[in-house]
Amino acid sequence: MHCLIHLKDLPFSRIAIPQKTQAYLAAGRPIIMGVRGDAAELVARAGAGLLCTPEDPENIAETIQSMYNCSVEGASADGIARSRILST
Repeated sequence: MHCLIHLKDLPFSRIAIPQKTQAYLAAGRPIIMGVRGDAAELVARAGAGLLCTPEDPENIAETIQSMYNCSVEGASADGIARSRILST
């Protein structure tokens, strides 16, 4: 199961990290992150999923399709995120 996190592209969203981000990382679920800023950087550094452009339905759909089509990429995000979050 893949998880989608999306926030409106507002200035305060760039410094916010939604609580479900940490839960998904701990669960080892691949994340599709439609948030800019700190939350996107966290997911990118953890290698825990793919980033998409907030409030851009076409880009979000393309990212979801990419995650779906690339089972190897999705599978690699499963364990990496969980092991990194649990080791801290």
